[in-house]
Amino acid sequence: MPKKMKDKSAEAVETEDQYSLVKILIIWAAATLPMAILSWIIFPLMASDFESDPLGSSVTRVILLTVGLIWLFVLSLIIVRQEEGNVGWTTIKRRLRLNTPRDPKSGEQRQRLWLWVIPTLIGIILLDIVLASTIDDLWVSTFPFFAFLILGVVLGLA
Repeated sequence: MPKKMKDKSAEAVETEDQYSLVKILIIWAAATLPMAILSWIIFPLMASDFESDPLGSSVTRVILLTVGLIWLFVLSLIIVRQEEGNVGWTTIKRRLRLNTPRDPKSGEQRQRLWLWVIPTLIGIILLDIVLASTIDDLWVSTFPFFAFLILGVVLGLA
């Protein structure tokens, strides 16, 4: 019987740490609404005509989106401060999981495990340089209606 009571108390602690639906929606709105307002309301009011000044229009959009990203950073710090009580480097490091890798067998921290990053990065770079065009050609030959989408991503149109 005491074990069941212990499980219930642990369950209660877990549910206290879990955000309620209302809090999730408030955080979601705090993150998305400023970006939407900057992109869909403020940008059309501030930007010059794209046809007459495409550079000015593009710079305005980039500046407004940068302001929105700064707000997202500040919001993240506010949430971390409320949850953790501080925003020190050790807290941020722990929350971002920037910890030294651990050996799966012994659980000890091992700096040498960082060396796996090097072949992984080389593999990703080789995949992107060598196989990207082949994969794109195969993708477009299989699904021709995606040809413009891939070109649009490359040209920044999509």
